[in-house]
Amino acid sequence: MLEQRTVLCAAESGYGHIIPALCAGLLFRTQRSDVTMAFRDERIKRFVGGYGVKALSFDGLTLPDRVNQIREILEARKPDITVNDGCFELWWALRGWRPECRLSILRCEVIKGYKRRNMLLRDKFGLESAEILCQLNAGLSRLGLEPVESILELLSGDIIVIPGIPEIDILSDGVQEHYPGTTFVYTGPLLLPSTVQISDALKEWLAVRRGEKMPILLVTLGTAYGEKLYRVLAESLVHLDLAVVMVVPFESERKALESCNGARFQVTGFTNLQELVNSVDVVMHQCGHGTLHTVLLGGKPSVTLASGEYHREDNGIRLEELGCGSHLSNEFFRHGFDCKAIGNVIRGLLEDSRVQENVRKVSMMEWRYVQEGPAELLRVLAERGL
Repeated sequence: MLEQRTVLCAAESGYGHIIPALCAGLLFRTQRSDVTMAFRDERIKRFVGGYGVKALSFDGLTLPDRVNQIREILEARKPDITVNDGCFELWWALRGWRPECRLSILRCEVIKGYKRRNMLLRDKFGLESAEILCQLNAGLSRLGLEPVESILELLSGDIIVIPGIPEIDILSDGVQEHYPGTTFVYTGPLLLPSTVQISDALKEWLAVRRGEKMPILLVTLGTAYGEKLYRVLAESLVHLDLAVVMVVPFESERKALESCNGARFQVTGFTNLQELVNSVDVVMHQCGHGTLHTVLLGGKPSVTLASGEYHREDNGIRLEELGCGSHLSNEFFRHGFDCKAIGNVIRGLLEDSRVQENVRKVSMMEWRYVQEGPAELLRVLAERGL
């Protein structure tokens, strides 16, 4: 069906966007499509090239220049299908150029009609900003394109792929009214198999702790909070009657915390997160989409931290409502980090058989979508004659 089709994928520079777009591109390549990926950042080409996918960059200094470069790529490649995850330049360019199928990869919080749980938390994406909308329409005008009433108009597509599962990534009632003619497809998380492995030293440390029947806590917070939180957390968690593995992405903080390494605490840099999740008993995380689904695929309960970003807060609350973890809101930390209170939360999750069963059920849902979601996307494309 998709044999000899031409596909252009584009994504925002963050790996949370690049990886799902690349996963979609690799899926189309298995169908013998000709796949090219386009990125603003030249360095991404090396990452994508490692998976054998052709990559182009559009790195003009001004937004109109970048959009025009994308237009030139569209004219040169003449793709039958475009795949977009967060690349505004492609969304802008597609207002003047239409392939047979526009596929957008979106999370539920940027889909029209989404109901935020807490309107006081900041809008990380700028989608609700009148100032940004004004700037966007000014840019569209310079490109000779019609203005939009909402930034969300740009994010649409003939097919909207949600890289998650309905139980976590909840669409609002009546969403189809905002997107007539659009088909929504849940593919499950679009994650690449990691080429990095846990170090032998850390594997041995984990095996020893497991042999001691010591519960193991994994802490992985990414870069959402900055560097200082890692040290504060480490100072609290080393007092717990648990073994703790902490993934610290900041080199300076990681080196400072390596002095704490011992029988009950280990710090590591970026590694194979899925393998690490599979090796522990409970995970403390920031509830970003990629980490959230990785933890659920590993079938582990979650302790999620308040982040001040509404989509992460909503994810944490959903996990708690599904009985798969505990969300520690700002109120929990009103008087600082109470290691005893955090320890009680973790022990409560580990000792509650209902939590373990709930996590098992949701994990099975995740794996079902991982196995069946891509095939469902191909089926929808076939229905559209592709």
